[in-house]
Amino acid sequence: MKSCRLTFSVYFLMFITCTLTLDSSGLSALAFFCAAVHELGHFLALNAYHVRVKRIDCRLFGVDIVTDHTKCLSYKQEMIIAMAGILANFFLCLGSWVCWKCDIWTFPAEAIFSMSLFLGIFNLLPVRNLDGGHALGALLCAHTSYQ
Repeated sequence: MKSCRLTFSVYFLMFITCTLTLDSSGLSALAFFCAAVHELGHFLALNAYHVRVKRIDCRLFGVDIVTDHTKCLSYKQEMIIAMAGILANFFLCLGSWVCWKCDIWTFPAEAIFSMSLFLGIFNLLPVRNLDGGHALGALLCAHTSYQ
């Protein structure tokens, strides 16, 4: 069984602690849940392509999934892995929408729907460090020459 190391920066832990302590509504916990589902989408896509995850670094401004670079992925696979987090958010959005409309767990379902939808759309932006930027880079590399 191959292991994966999970590391947390001190600032990340301080941010989580302060946010959860000061938020009496519980919305920050739901936001962290949506972010965890997003990263789980990337992790499952990497696992589907048999890419070994060496380390997951939780930092103040994001999560870095460090992989073993011995397996070479195609640009299409890289694009799918980049979009897997967004897809996980949209599936969570769909599930929470169903719960919200069926009056099951109404307030949390509405909050998860909104946060997950925002997180998915935000990560679609074609910005270099976001998933949309990674996917666009892989798409351009697949269909253009280096020059």
